[in-house]
Amino acid sequence: MRTLFLLGCLVLVGCGSFRPQSDYQVVIDPTFTPEQLDAITAGLQVWQTKFAGKGLNLSVSIAPCSDAEAQTCLVPNHDTDTSGATFILGMTHCNVGGGSYIQLYVDRYPTVVAQVGGGETLHHVLERTATHELGHALMGPEHLAAGNLMSASYTDQKDNPTPTDMAHFWGVR
Repeated sequence: MRTLFLLGCLVLVGCGSFRPQSDYQVVIDPTFTPEQLDAITAGLQVWQTKFAGKGLNLSVSIAPCSDAEAQTCLVPNHDTDTSGATFILGMTHCNVGGGSYIQLYVDRYPTVVAQVGGGETLHHVLERTATHELGHALMGPEHLAAGNLMSASYTDQKDNPTPTDMAHFWGVR
């Protein structure tokens, strides 16, 4: 059985300049399918709900990314290679200007659904991956222990930020 990993920011290279902010302009590429857009926006809503009135503001639009240095851009990646012992479901590159470039490997998710089983759906895999990757844009490259949203392994992640995830969020500010 493959161990499924979600790789966040390129280990210290891509996020060495990570700067936490309170306001994020999140831009979702319009080439995602309607079903994918629904799952991604549900994942973003997790963060919006968790921090409602607590100093984190996400302005979300569906449009081509025009300023990757300042915006948090979510784009599809159609690479289907899952031949390694582990494979990436999402990757976040943090930019010097405070923005992030998040790639979601949407064509790999059917393999995840087949391997994980247990009623897993494409919508759920994409929603959790988007939630996790946005967590990197908000908190930097670190992964947390199993049992948290920010765990490196998909099968060890929670769907929503845990108290440990929340403590990490506030700890990087």
